[in-house]
Amino acid sequence: MPSESNKSIVLQFYQAFDNRNIEQALSFLSPNFVAHLAGKAEPLNRESFKQFGMEFYLAFADGKHTFDEAIVEGNKVVTCGTFTATHLDDFQGIPPTGKKIKLSIMHVDLVEESKVQYLTGLHNL
Repeated sequence: MPSESNKSIVLQFYQAFDNRNIEQALSFLSPNFVAHLAGKAEPLNRESFKQFGMEFYLAFADGKHTFDEAIVEGNKVVTCGTFTATHLDDFQGIPPTGKKIKLSIMHVDLVEESKVQYLTGLHNL
């Protein structure tokens, strides 16, 4: 059941981020990981993704992914749902608002050799 295994890897990856365990989350990424994220002009490699993740999670406390759907087709896993958090620190020049945010999200993750190789993320307020 490689498909279910791929789904489990992807869901564990997002859960590790929600648990604020960056090192565990990174353990699910391949060394050649590439991310294409909405709002980022250039693709992120593993290190720049880690830096972005740290910046994001320092600014937005209690972040949580809630997936309404997780669709698996071979080595691709598509997740759709929401991300909620509270804005408590500076983020990309925006001072903290103390407000809760809710983003609609859709991710496409590609899993190779039990690691997330590629991620595309779309987010909408």
